[in-house]
Amino acid sequence: MNTPYDEVTFYASASLARKDRMSVRDLKFEGYSWRQGTNTPGWVSQHKQWDALVFSGKIHESNAIDEHTRDRRTLTVYWRFGQQGADIMEAVTAHGADANSAETQLRYGIRGVQTGPVERTLWDIKSRR
Repeated sequence: MNTPYDEVTFYASASLARKDRMSVRDLKFEGYSWRQGTNTPGWVSQHKQWDALVFSGKIHESNAIDEHTRDRRTLTVYWRFGQQGADIMEAVTAHGADANSAETQLRYGIRGVQTGPVERTLWDIKSRR
């Protein structure tokens, strides 16, 4: 292979939540951050350094009492793309208000995990063929 570079770098990210505290069913595609009429917050649609695919779904509390007494919350996931690559960002909202605080993150065990860089030379990759 003729390649104009001699090293490859990989990064990975994931968003995790505790299954014993919440579940999300039917995470659905909502739209694109760059299109007018998409129900995305201003801090997402006005950001010019990256674009995002927007997904959302209802949060179901694992505790039966909380499921019936708490205000309904929504998990919105933004799959962001930009010059620096792609990653995932999540936000929890309750009736349109931003509930994405440290307390909410702790309550549901929501955590972002990122790893990298993992660097490999092309010689190392090509020699394994």
